[in-house]
Amino acid sequence: MRTNRPHIFITTLLILLALLAHSAGWSRHVEGPVLAAVSDVIPLITTPVRWIGSTGNAVMHVRTLERENKELKGLINQLQIENVKMKEVEAENRSLRLLLGFAHENPTYAFRGAQVVGHVLGYDPDPFLQYVILDVGTADGVDVGMPVVTDQGLAGRISQAYPHTSKVLLITDRESDVSGLLQTSRLTGIVRGQGGHRDLLMDYLPQGKAITPGEIVITSGIGGNFPKNLVIGQVVKINQKDFEVFQRAIVHPSVDFGRLETVLVITKFIPLAPQETPEAEVKK
Repeated sequence: MRTNRPHIFITTLLILLALLAHSAGWSRHVEGPVLAAVSDVIPLITTPVRWIGSTGNAVMHVRTLERENKELKGLINQLQIENVKMKEVEAENRSLRLLLGFAHENPTYAFRGAQVVGHVLGYDPDPFLQYVILDVGTADGVDVGMPVVTDQGLAGRISQAYPHTSKVLLITDRESDVSGLLQTSRLTGIVRGQGGHRDLLMDYLPQGKAITPGEIVITSGIGGNFPKNLVIGQVVKINQKDFEVFQRAIVHPSVDFGRLETVLVITKFIPLAPQETPEAEVKK
């Protein structure tokens, strides 16, 4: 806003006249009208000055708010990053505690000393090949054929091992087969993968004994490739036909392969003795 220079000049002139009138002794006749005129003009001068002052203060206030807002946004972003990191640490600690609990519950297994904990590095791009890569290998005592587990149960076995990495063939792979045991009915069969992260198929279950959905499937230990009593999954459906030699069961795996991040590699376990297997009983 621009000040009115003529108004300033007139106001100054009127003030001088008032002073002259006062010194001449006739100020009582002139001083009143002059001061009245001055009082009418003064707001025209002081209002722009006050506006300029208040505008300057407002601009400084806005700039201060902008600076504080920017600082607060930076602090919020930093806190969000720290919160994400803390959640990741908590999730990792929780997973490690569960794996450590599994190790304590199975003292006859060896997990490479301080437990070979492999962090999954990535999935194979081919959806029909169900394996993951671990960041442990032969240098850590990991070798082909070793079982891989989580606290939820059996995940697979080492199919290839390199000095510092290894490949795990998941039980969902079509090339995977595990000797399984139905925990309630005590029937044994072969659990095979069907590709993808789909349910498993338990085949070669003998006829004549009812299988109930909900039964837990565990490793039988037959063949010595896996320890006994590792959880594989739960029966969700029975395919039984009287004219077929065997019945089948659809098994939902206990391990959530879509969220597989941390595993244990069982580097040593005590396999079943020959006299404990059904084949030994038949030979008798």
